[in-house]
Amino acid sequence: MKIIDNLSNNITEKKAVIKFSLLIFLTEFVRGAYLNFIPLYSDNMLKYSVAIVGAIICAYFLAETLSKIGVGWILDRFDNRVVLVTGLIMSLVSLYLLKFIHSPVLLILDGALNGLGFAPVWLIVLGYITTFPEEKRALSMGIVYSAWLAGLGLGGVLVNFLITKSYSFALNIIIILWVFCVLIGLLIKEGIKSKERNEVTKSPISILKEFTNAKYLVPGMLLQTLSITILAPIIPIYLTNPDFIGLSKNQYGIALAVLGIVTVISMIVFGAYAKRVGVERLFIFGLLFTSVAIIGMGNLESAIAVFIFGLVIGISYSAVLPSWNVIMSNNIGKENKGVMWGGFSTIEGLGRALGSLAGGLISNRFNFHFSFNVSGIIIFVLSIFYLIINNRGILKHNDTN
Repeated sequence: MKIIDNLSNNITEKKAVIKFSLLIFLTEFVRGAYLNFIPLYSDNMLKYSVAIVGAIICAYFLAETLSKIGVGWILDRFDNRVVLVTGLIMSLVSLYLLKFIHSPVLLILDGALNGLGFAPVWLIVLGYITTFPEEKRALSMGIVYSAWLAGLGLGGVLVNFLITKSYSFALNIIIILWVFCVLIGLLIKEGIKSKERNEVTKSPISILKEFTNAKYLVPGMLLQTLSITILAPIIPIYLTNPDFIGLSKNQYGIALAVLGIVTVISMIVFGAYAKRVGVERLFIFGLLFTSVAIIGMGNLESAIAVFIFGLVIGISYSAVLPSWNVIMSNNIGKENKGVMWGGFSTIEGLGRALGSLAGGLISNRFNFHFSFNVSGIIIFVLSIFYLIINNRGILKHNDTN
């Protein structure tokens, strides 16, 4: 609790971070389970190609993405808890429907419904944290993103152990856990404060101006998520298929658990020291090391080498996330928080949707190794771009809060 105690003297903010972290942990736990369940279920049980898997994940992220500006607008004006719980229930319905649908088209539509329901979660969390003082924001981001990584990683771990019993059993556990997500959503009262909601500007020109001021962040929002999610449809198959790394489901789960623990610890540390080191510098070097590790991971078919490069990816990317979100949050003013986070999240989500679709298509057309290389090269180019931008003083944030 020492980290939480250092977060803020405001007891309301402390409680909010704890509740948001719990919400993020459990929702991302289920998301991690879902994103590992779908590729393995589609490949092993339904015998669908990796391109179909990519399309399902693409629909999930695309629906989440395209709805976020609209959801952000709604959050600026209406009760956040009602919007959140409504979305969580939509995702619950989509998970339950997986018990009955098996055709590619219906699975893609179901993925879209799931993504649509998830849309309000991060907007509410990030929209509230941007109200924190700047010196506390990086640590807050680090804590919340640690909950994200812990949930996402542990969800992927758990589902692999559950699948060894049966896919039906694994799906039932996923559904039960999402019911708890809905219950937690009912406890969330924080969000965009009522005073701020009443002061929301209705001028499209002011919103457009804020987006224009943040134009140098667009490549990072789009290409960062695109490059990472190129690997989303293929990682579970690449690591467990005997033709490649050939880990058992249990070995894969244990590897994810270890990587997740290391990444979470790293993210807390980087979140705490981001301000001292410099968020721009931390972001750029995190990208650089991540790119090298991804390329290495995809070209050395040794379980030990893959694990080592996986550790490097986890540590490096844990430096990227809190620093990047501080950079983004510093480009959002007190007005239009929901819309701005909705816009930023939409661009990032578009990258996720395009990346997951591209990953499936690239792997089908070429091979898994090529997908890793494309992902790593994109991140490397992005790191060079922001190195140049930062040296010119352009990346330095313009704090409008």
